[in-house]
Amino acid sequence: MITISSRMKPLSKETVYDYRMFHGYDDTFEYVVGMHYHEHYEFYLHLRGGTNLVVGQTTYRLEPDELYIIPPFHIHGVLAESTLKEYERAWIHITPECLSRLGGDIIAFDKRINEYVKRGKFRITLNADETSVFVGVIDRLRSENTNATAYGRMKAHISLCRFFNELCRVIERDNPAENAEKGNPLIHQVFYYITENCTENISLETLSERFNISKYYLSHTFSNVYNVSVYRYTLMCRIAMAQRLITRNDDLTAIAQQCGFSDYSNFLRAFEQITGTTPSAYRKRVHGAGPQSP
Repeated sequence: MITISSRMKPLSKETVYDYRMFHGYDDTFEYVVGMHYHEHYEFYLHLRGGTNLVVGQTTYRLEPDELYIIPPFHIHGVLAESTLKEYERAWIHITPECLSRLGGDIIAFDKRINEYVKRGKFRITLNADETSVFVGVIDRLRSENTNATAYGRMKAHISLCRFFNELCRVIERDNPAENAEKGNPLIHQVFYYITENCTENISLETLSERFNISKYYLSHTFSNVYNVSVYRYTLMCRIAMAQRLITRNDDLTAIAQQCGFSDYSNFLRAFEQITGTTPSAYRKRVHGAGPQSP
């Protein structure tokens, strides 16, 4: 299953900032989301019970006390071949606009975080005290957002600032050792190739020739490992690229060509299939009316 998150909405009408948070534990958990991406940041704290997590081009073996930074439009997902046992995790989702203004004129949280992920670093290994701080802040936020008073909103703002201030602190001291999961190296190579070359002519035929494997094996194994078909994942990569380009207000026909579509009608159909809206409607939501679209 592929999911594309809708635009973030406040937790309540009184909430000032566009963010959500979660902390949960399940004795058994059937993970069905699959590969997906958001328009917002996700800060995913793995506590126990997970298996593997794909972020961008890297598959990580999940260990306790790990915090993952997942920027907007980065395809990611937990890989689970069976039901997860004793699965505990916490996360914060926050829009780029909210993160940008959160630190005011004092600290640019978004700049520090973006500089970190631009170096290809998405995972931070925490110690027990750091994990306790992050979980504590998320739990406080969950209760503070039920308080609609100005005092309650200020407490939530302070808690958010503490979360990202602590994150910037651990970023400064972090020098992560890679813990990539080998899994099925050949299928991972196919996955990374699609990610990097999604605008090219990609099909089961071209991939099976390039990697010298049968189309059946490729199709079956790729779907089992990533819970998405080769075709659908290729579309996801292209549409994620298109959404990033649309934020720059480029011409939609030019965007379709840049993203590997032979004509605008194919682009329109794929965009609606992945996001549930049209390119022009998406641009209006992001920018306002903008230039005329085909």
